[in-house]
Amino acid sequence: MQLAGEAALKNDDKERDEVMQRFKKKVELLVHELKSVEGVTVIMPAGTFYVFPNVAPICMKLGITSHGLAMFLLEAADDAKGVACLGGECFGPAGKGFLLKDFRTAKDTTELLGGAYRFTGAVTTQAFIQSNPDVVQRVVNALVKADRYIATNPAKDVAAKLPQSVTGNDVELYVKTLEAGKEYLSADGLIDQKGVENVLKVNVEDCKNNPTLCPNLKVTDQVDATALYDNSFAQKVKK
Repeated sequence: MQLAGEAALKNDDKERDEVMQRFKKKVELLVHELKSVEGVTVIMPAGTFYVFPNVAPICMKLGITSHGLAMFLLEAADDAKGVACLGGECFGPAGKGFLLKDFRTAKDTTELLGGAYRFTGAVTTQAFIQSNPDVVQRVVNALVKADRYIATNPAKDVAAKLPQSVTGNDVELYVKTLEAGKEYLSADGLIDQKGVENVLKVNVEDCKNNPTLCPNLKVTDQVDATALYDNSFAQKVKK
């Protein structure tokens, strides 16, 4: 996978640029439609195909966090379809006036939750892992090596290896943002138990505040946090 990515960056500008243009058109359409939604404000991203709308008025009205709204859009907004997005709490303040938990720094997160808040990693099913352990290991190898590189090198050196389609035109801003956000990233790819438990705790709080967010779950349901992650592949990555 790494070799394929390197070859695409070096040798196939035409196809890469065509793909990026398709992403750009999708982003433009998404931003245009979001601007028509009451309670949502959004700006066009300059260096990525992700959109980060401000949904604070909606969250304040419903009495939920942006993470709770994200779960509603995925699970309960429509019987047949769901919209996959992430709550702003995963990255930091999601909007002035309604955010109850501040996750801007590891220190603040630890003080508020007693430990890390596990964002995400390589996500798949147990059946796929059992059927394709070699594929899973190669993916994890790439992710862990990237984690290690970012953790041990200045942000400017990391940015220097990325195409402009990732950094955007303002590379200096990208470097500052990456440097400030380094503590959000794992240095070794390992998932800690407390971080997983905190994710479950936050979800339970949102479900209590608005039961429609979790139509298939009860707040009394018990979830085995240890069954949600597997560190064995990350532990096998060579130093």
